[in-house]
Amino acid sequence: MPAKAVRELGWKADDKLIVETEGENVIVLTRKPEDFADAYAGKFGDLFGDHDEILAYLDEERRSWDPD
Repeated sequence: MPAKAVRELGWKADDKLIVETEGENVIVLTRKPEDFADAYAGKFGDLFGDHDEILAYLDEERRSWDPD
């Protein structure tokens, strides 16, 4: 069963995996991306806002560092 699922996903024998547990009876396997920045780019917009909102937030934070 597990081998069939792995084949269906197109995973290879040398793929690196992230292994997580959820509760007492669940193991979650995720293929580790080669580049985390590429894999997660744009994925958290609903958490942090769009590009312009993030830049505005960073500008505001940087202004707060100024002792004036």
